[in-house]
Amino acid sequence: MPVFVQLFSSFSTSGRFDAAEDTESVNKVLEKLQDKGAKILDVKLSIGSQEHIVSLVYIIMYQARGPLKIQIKSGENAS
Repeated sequence: MPVFVQLFSSFSTSGRFDAAEDTESVNKVLEKLQDKGAKILDVKLSIGSQEHIVSLVYIIMYQARGPLKIQIKSGENAS
């Protein structure tokens, strides 16, 4: 089965991120992918910062028959 990637990002202007909030948001994205039949293979995190801005990009690798579109609610950011 082919492998696809789902990106999920978050950022903070305080220089710190809320691990509990990010965990909940990433778990929602994972659940939505799995509900559509995806098998999650890996989740990686890339962190970038400049002055007081911290950006986090979660890279979710999954197997599925094709790329999956998921609906993200306000406050969540997936592309």
